[in-house]
Amino acid sequence: MKLDRQTQTQIVRFLESVRFYQIIAHESRWDKHTPYDADAPETPIPYTITPADLRYYFPGGDGAAMLRYLSGIGLIREHPVITTPEGGVRIPVEVTDPHVKGKLHYIRKKRLPSGRTDRHLIGSLLAATLPTLPAQDGPYWLMFDANRDRPDLFFKIDRFGKRVHTPVTTLPGAVRRELLISGYATLEIDVTQSQPSILALLLRDAVGDNPFTTLVESRYDVYEHFADKLGCNSREAGKAAFMKALFGRSNDTMAAAFNAPALIRWMEHIKTRPLRLPFREQPSPKTFRREDGTVFRSYHPNLACLLQRTESAMLRKHVWDVLAHANIPLLTIHDSVVLPRQYIDAGLAAMRSLPLPGLRIAVKGDDTD
Repeated sequence: MKLDRQTQTQIVRFLESVRFYQIIAHESRWDKHTPYDADAPETPIPYTITPADLRYYFPGGDGAAMLRYLSGIGLIREHPVITTPEGGVRIPVEVTDPHVKGKLHYIRKKRLPSGRTDRHLIGSLLAATLPTLPAQDGPYWLMFDANRDRPDLFFKIDRFGKRVHTPVTTLPGAVRRELLISGYATLEIDVTQSQPSILALLLRDAVGDNPFTTLVESRYDVYEHFADKLGCNSREAGKAAFMKALFGRSNDTMAAAFNAPALIRWMEHIKTRPLRLPFREQPSPKTFRREDGTVFRSYHPNLACLLQRTESAMLRKHVWDVLAHANIPLLTIHDSVVLPRQYIDAGLAAMRSLPLPGLRIAVKGDDTD
């Protein structure tokens, strides 16, 4: 169908409005047998459009009607609807009109990290399979399965906490236990209460002896402590209170749980000014508007940033690098690793080498779990 320039522009804007993480591929010009090349030409990736997107990008109009119109005139082809775990739906859309397809800006191949450990992690990810996949957990993994030739879409190190994100990261724990790496059954080894342990380490270095670090070193359950001190009715409520103390703007919760002025002053210092880091490494502050309309910045995300970056650096040095050097396949989920069961001894030895106060390690998916 011949479309005038204005109509083509409107359609291109509509299709390009969909956010990155909602893109899914059903076909690609990229030859899967060609060696990976970060400088390769653009690869067409059809878009996945959701009803929520249509409302978001067309608040004054009917985006769903436009989608039906484009499908009706043969400009796009809709694939079977995908149901998300939250109960929403996604509509994979393939652009078929050559005039519009030629104007769309598709996702370019991005350079992947080139370090030895990162290359090892990417290789392990590409060797990971799931023999069965519940429908509610499927869309993202199926997207990964269909595009294993594009690891740049599925391996990301975030700027905030330097954490590695892959399709494995988003899988529920019960599903992760079904993972295979090169056909081998796996298990997961994680650090129990890693965030309290890392905070205890930072506090010990910053203020010396303090009751929080002492509590963690005693291996007493931090969440139970918060539940007891704050009058919470469950350990989960205590955990929520602890996370609020870490990641919220106020330090009142921590002050209520520990009579430690030096501890509170340190947290206040971290949360109220930029960290001493190069500008490009600074976490972005949050912006708030006061009742009088004035805007102010809050640096309370700094503490979460410090904890996550410390966790990532520590695991990389003591666990990922060590296992990668031994050529042991592994997948990462922030404070845990998944590896083939025959390497459990090497995995445990690496995790137990982490220099954390009160270190506790748990194994998930073994015969006794």
